[in-house]
Amino acid sequence: MPAVVVSAWVGAGNLGDELLLRRLLERLRAAGADEITVVSLDPDATRRQHDVPAIDARAIHRVAGAIRRADLVVAGPGGLLQDHSSPFNLPYQLHRSVIGRAVRTPVLGMGLGADPMRRRGSGALLRLGLGASVAVAVRDEPSRVALATHRVEATTTADLALATPSPEPATPSDTVVVSLRPWRPGGRVPVRWQRHRLVDAQIEATAAALDEIAATQSLAVRFVAFEPDTDHPLHEAIAARLHARSECVVPTLDGLIDTVADSQAVVATRYHAGIVGLVADRPIAAIGYAPKVQTLAADLDGALPIVSDDADGLDRLPAAVASARGGDPALRRAGLAGLRSREAANAALIERALAG
Repeated sequence: MPAVVVSAWVGAGNLGDELLLRRLLERLRAAGADEITVVSLDPDATRRQHDVPAIDARAIHRVAGAIRRADLVVAGPGGLLQDHSSPFNLPYQLHRSVIGRAVRTPVLGMGLGADPMRRRGSGALLRLGLGASVAVAVRDEPSRVALATHRVEATTTADLALATPSPEPATPSDTVVVSLRPWRPGGRVPVRWQRHRLVDAQIEATAAALDEIAATQSLAVRFVAFEPDTDHPLHEAIAARLHARSECVVPTLDGLIDTVADSQAVVATRYHAGIVGLVADRPIAAIGYAPKVQTLAADLDGALPIVSDDADGLDRLPAAVASARGGDPALRRAGLAGLRSREAANAALIERALAG
């Protein structure tokens, strides 16, 4: 059976990334890979959560040894290919692919998100890490264009989290699920060392918008943290300003889909909160803090109302939630079906890579 090393951003406590890993492991096992090793920032947590061998990402010699013995390195999934958060991000995300090429282990880029690159040398790093891969699959068309700008060919598929099974239909509670993320300024240090900022004006504007949603649509507010260490403090700060009933929830990976499904609507800043809301068949209004959220809204062709990540956008958030709830569910479900059809191509690419 083929041996695979997975190089992704896991073990950092982000439920979106862990959901991606779960779907990738399912795809790999279905294609015949039963010896899978995951490179993780918290290998103990990865072993417990996914029942898979894991290596500490900092143990470079062990990682290199596993790659040398493997038949395939999978780079991804997730929005790993960007250089705006830190000058260290691309070297960190791509160095295991470079090791794979150096020891002649094939590399497959899977479910990747890529932003336009801003720093000198980023294109060379992309070509060094992915330029001679078995294949590179990206989750949306802007990601393909971003890589093509630097002469890295890719196939547009879709985010692996879209393969998550939808829950059984049930009567949801009278709540609106809200998943927000704090503002990260970026900088010259690695992302894990950067401190998120809780901006008071943003907290006040968000609380006012959520109070209006709760009052006009008779809903309680349920904050759901996808990355608890960063999201939960922001949620608590906003909840403290609310007049509406609210609760702050930190779900497990196993309970994530049901937690989101038990709502009348979803307000999502986080990309994977939007994906999970879509899979759970909930009306969604998005706050477009990043291009990937805007691309998701565009892919759904009007079924996902989106507002800008500023004071004017937050003023329009109650109307966006009302629009989402009043929209045609068939349009949202057709958008999900189209994205799932694109995502299915990931399975074929994995099978081809393992067979090769």
